[in-house]
Amino acid sequence: MVAVEKEVVSGHPPWHMAAFVIAVVAVCIRELPTLESLDEIGNKDIFLNVIFPGYLSPLHVAYIRLTFGGIMIVDSSYHFLFGYWSQDTEYHPKSKLKPVPKVPFRGVYYSKSLFRGSLTLSYFTFWVWVLEGWTFLLTGSIPIAILTFNMELSPWIFRLAIVSWQVVGPATMLVSAVVKYVLWPLTLQNEDPTNANLLNNPVSLIEHNLNFIAAISEVALLGGLPIRYKDLAATLLFGVAYVLFSFAVMFQWTDRKYGPQFIYPFLDPTLGWLSTAFLLALLMVLTFFHVTFCWFDHFLTETLGGGLQAHVAAVGVLILLVCRFRD
Repeated sequence: MVAVEKEVVSGHPPWHMAAFVIAVVAVCIRELPTLESLDEIGNKDIFLNVIFPGYLSPLHVAYIRLTFGGIMIVDSSYHFLFGYWSQDTEYHPKSKLKPVPKVPFRGVYYSKSLFRGSLTLSYFTFWVWVLEGWTFLLTGSIPIAILTFNMELSPWIFRLAIVSWQVVGPATMLVSAVVKYVLWPLTLQNEDPTNANLLNNPVSLIEHNLNFIAAISEVALLGGLPIRYKDLAATLLFGVAYVLFSFAVMFQWTDRKYGPQFIYPFLDPTLGWLSTAFLLALLMVLTFFHVTFCWFDHFLTETLGGGLQAHVAAVGVLILLVCRFRD
């Protein structure tokens, strides 16, 4: 690997960036919903609800959720075990970080390491993809446990499922929209074949599009699981957790002589106050998509009305707006 001639930096975030993260975490923890509030929307009736009972039963909805979840977990497991690709790191012109070409991502089969294999799931896309997979497996298992096996489930299962859903639903819209309107156009503009192949191959297309398709289908066609504006804190904490993870593994991508590396250039901690501004922008984007997804959820479940055809049409329009399938 050939590195740009720059002095190796520590990668530690500036004090104002660290202070901002601490403040955000403190506020979000304070604003997390109470157990009583979660129980209002995370209960047995919510998970047995069906938007169109004339077409689907609660068990049908459960099986569709399990199918979505199964696809996501199988795909994630494949990357964990057999993933094999490379990515160039790129940074702001004023960055003190050293760009490194072809940072390797290798699954367990090639790296012989569980830790290296887990790093194949380090993109925010995969964080959302994996969480959504487990969310659909959980929300799909609940109706089966209740209706087929007559099980009395702990309230904590309902709470975990609804919190997970409220985090992952808006995040799917963020991932698909950013790929369509930001990453894909930049890749085409830069004529970057290495990173272009990471976006337009069949598996990547599934990961960047099925996540939103599954989420919006849940809202408009399946069970209509709710998402509330006031539960934004959990979404922001998920974003902060990803930022902390990125700093925790910044020396794991390549030899330490190249210094810290970040998959996403906006996490660069060497840009002074601009680094904190980028982090603020990231949380504002998360907030925007949480609010937007909540609005769509309310519109599709409370305002739109109409029959199955109207909901299918609305889902189709949203998919065209948010997803991208080709150059």
